[in-house]
Amino acid sequence: MNPKLFLRIASVITFIHAVLHTIGGVFGKAAPGAATTAVQAMKLNQFLLLGHTRSYWDLYLGLGLAVSIVLTAEAVIFWQLASLAKTDAAASVPSLPHYCLPMHCSA
Repeated sequence: MNPKLFLRIASVITFIHAVLHTIGGVFGKAAPGAATTAVQAMKLNQFLLLGHTRSYWDLYLGLGLAVSIVLTAEAVIFWQLASLAKTDAAASVPSLPHYCLPMHCSA
């Protein structure tokens, strides 16, 4: 498989992951039972954070949205690397871990 095709496939899969993570994780509803109890506990436990009253639920939603943004940015980078691999494959493929590692370490 050539690098361009591999990177385009990785880009599409990563973008699908970002969309489904946003739909299910950020905007989805909790399942009935223990999950609903956990969500209610996160919403009720409020504390002061940098001068604002926040709950663990706010942090959970914020982190979920941040992961969605990181995944979308990673999909764009994969697509751009595929374009670079089309012109100069030998130079672009060894640099792939340098783009992937910081994305996964920051998420």
